[in-house]
Amino acid sequence: MNLDPCRGTEPEVALALDRADMVFVLGGYPIFLLEWAQRSGFLREACQRVGDGKLLYAGVSAGAALAGPSMEPLAASDDPGRVIDFPALALIDYVVISHVNRYPATVFDERRRERHGRLDLVPLSDDEASTISGTNTQRIPSA
Repeated sequence: MNLDPCRGTEPEVALALDRADMVFVLGGYPIFLLEWAQRSGFLREACQRVGDGKLLYAGVSAGAALAGPSMEPLAASDDPGRVIDFPALALIDYVVISHVNRYPATVFDERRRERHGRLDLVPLSDDEASTISGTNTQRIPSA
């Protein structure tokens, strides 16, 4: 089933998630994704089902970051999304920063300094993945 949170209402999102075993969230503009995840009720509905063990969550790029506690470190001036606050799903206790291999290391270091330890930022290159099962986290390099 394909669900577009930009078009789905909260009841439609809830019904789609009730019918799913797993949700796979794609990337794009992180704050735009967060805005629509908030508006559609996806944050609340997905978080509840994952927490209850009824739904598996997978994400890539911004979709991976949505699993964390906040999207605030990913806010950028060119992102068309608009939110008042940045809480995300909080399925994991860190913020995934994807595509770090595409930017100079100073960009990641600057984001880390700006947060002053408020949020744990975990960098992932395009050829890496991270899996979480319960309290076990495993980083998987490309083959």
